[in-house]
Amino acid sequence: MKLYFESIIAEAHEGVLFLQDDLSVLYYNEAIMKQSVYKNIHLLRQGNNILDIVNEKEREQTEFLLKLALSGKMIDREVPISGKDGHTHWFKIKLFPIKNQHEEIVGIAILSLDVSEKKKLELALHESEIRFKNIIENTPIALAVLDKDFKVIQLNSVAEELLGYNSQELIGTDLRSIIYCSYYDDSESSPWFENSDAFFTNLTSDRFISTINKAGELVTVDITINAYRFNTNKTIVLAARDVRVLLKQEEKLQLHSELFRKIAWQQSHEVRKPLANIKGITELLLDNATSSSFDLYLNYLKEATEELDTIIKNIVNQTYLTQGE
Repeated sequence: MKLYFESIIAEAHEGVLFLQDDLSVLYYNEAIMKQSVYKNIHLLRQGNNILDIVNEKEREQTEFLLKLALSGKMIDREVPISGKDGHTHWFKIKLFPIKNQHEEIVGIAILSLDVSEKKKLELALHESEIRFKNIIENTPIALAVLDKDFKVIQLNSVAEELLGYNSQELIGTDLRSIIYCSYYDDSESSPWFENSDAFFTNLTSDRFISTINKAGELVTVDITINAYRFNTNKTIVLAARDVRVLLKQEEKLQLHSELFRKIAWQQSHEVRKPLANIKGITELLLDNATSSSFDLYLNYLKEATEELDTIIKNIVNQTYLTQGE
């Protein structure tokens, strides 16, 4: 039976280590030798204290976990260990108290599995999520990230200001509870904001819809919705622009347009009027010129006024063309 038990442990892919209650090594398998990244792994021998083997950096943490196990607690966690290669390795460890027939704790059983690659993927995914959240937060338009059931996962600060809610108030809330849409798909006669796989697959839309903010005010927004699939997860990114802001921008453009018209009118009338007077006087002087040199100067003046008149005409025409007139 003992040989059978030892054979099973020896072939286990997890590292197995048995300690006595004084923390001396009782038994270990080959897997734990292969997994170990400790600099002092050569000290792993029967009878040696396990604390003499672990790195100085992890000794306090290791001693704490071992004491918990000796107090009767079962430990299951992932821990970082500084390897002899200079890199941090992650191990999933399980500690079980070993009891004798009198229910007295006489040692500790430790199972260890290297999960460094898994941890790297988790950390990379976490960093990717942070970057995604930062992009959402720093976007200057209102953005909401929703799950497949239209429940809010994230709101940026612009969306919070638009809706009047903070993120914590809406996380997990079905956004359809505060958004109303009058658009219907003529081909299917079904509401635009529905929950179906077919809808989700074809979800890429621009619509004007109305929403109720926290103050109870009806706000019309220009909305863009895009659906994405990450592995098997469905995610919706909803972007909204307050139509009131768009109207203010339109009013500003209209003011600029009016200013252009005034400038064009001034150029067409106020500036060209004295120019026309100069041209008229120049032509009268040319008709009554008494010397060739005086005639030459008057021709220069006439050409200059005609050139200036052409420039003003071009400016006026370009201004009206820009305004679509």
